[in-house]
Amino acid sequence: MAALYFASVWAPDLDGRGATPNMADIFELSDGEFEDMVLKAPLPVLLAVGAPWCGPCVRLEPILEQVAAAFAENVLVLKLNTDENPLVPRRLGIMSIPTLVFFRDGEERDRIVGFTSAAELKRRLEQALR
Repeated sequence: MAALYFASVWAPDLDGRGATPNMADIFELSDGEFEDMVLKAPLPVLLAVGAPWCGPCVRLEPILEQVAAAFAENVLVLKLNTDENPLVPRRLGIMSIPTLVFFRDGEERDRIVGFTSAAELKRRLEQALR
């Protein structure tokens, strides 16, 4: 499903109306989409790895929404449910959730394990974008 969103996000303006996709959206990612959506993404990616039963992951949702809105033109925010997609967390060596992984040019640039504040996440993203 994320591939459809991703295609619409990166689709060229074919109709000439200049419509801009809403990059403030947070997209769900699957194991099979990781390569194209994260490692080959034309923008830096913030990958939030968690699960619906995880209290800190749920508390992180509004913070991710704030960050997605604040960095809408510079960062693609994606979520990955570990219950439904165990391969990517295993590949990345993720041992606890929530874990936030920042990728740029297909490489991991930063990682935050556990709950974090909006201010700290924004600070770390700004630092990683330099």
